[in-house]
Amino acid sequence: MRRQTEFVKPVVGDGERALSEGHTADAALALYKAQLGGPKNKRLLKVMQETGAKGLVQKMELDHIRGPQAASIPPIAARHRGGISSTCSMRRATRST
Repeated sequence: MRRQTEFVKPVVGDGERALSEGHTADAALALYKAQLGGPKNKRLLKVMQETGAKGLVQKMELDHIRGPQAASIPPIAARHRGGISSTCSMRRATRST
């Protein structure tokens, strides 16, 4: 428990510093790491109450969950070029045979 606290303290400090300097990406990453390491850390909870900090961390968490392969997946509309109507007409054509 003590090692965990020793790890989280400087990470929260880095996140606070980056947030005050306007480096949102660095702040989000540091605060996300701190949240993983010590979600009940008092200093972290205080920083998370600041405007926008919680949203940054949530966005970072979603990006982390989504993973690196998400950038390589094209949007659904690009994958289905024909649209819904062509898919329906294809189904009708296969049923009639």
